[in-house]
Amino acid sequence: MPSGPSRPFPPSDLSARPQTAKETLYWHRDFETVRAGGFETGDIQWFPEGGLNAAYNCVDRWAFKHPDQTAILYEADEPGQSVNITYAELLREVSRVANVLKGWGVKKGDTVRLPSARIDRARGAR
Repeated sequence: MPSGPSRPFPPSDLSARPQTAKETLYWHRDFETVRAGGFETGDIQWFPEGGLNAAYNCVDRWAFKHPDQTAILYEADEPGQSVNITYAELLREVSRVANVLKGWGVKKGDTVRLPSARIDRARGAR
């Protein structure tokens, strides 16, 4: 086993986390508490009062800022078959899937399970 500096996980100093979280993520509901509960008791919670939309933070905000940047780089098994998907393209695909789900009557708060395909474009429900 490699030797190196040991760091406790999670770091005991949480002083930088609130500012980092507020600067790097969009929160639609702010938080006061960084961590509640504990690993020992199995009831750990991070930013419990906070509210965020993971899809917005991962796709939408980047599509607005950098629409032509690569969001997904699919490396195929065959040479020349690789695909770059930009944030704008990814947002269009995600929006298509969202609209299909809405058409099926899926509402906010519903649980939906979608199989994950092994092909990049299939993940966008083509």
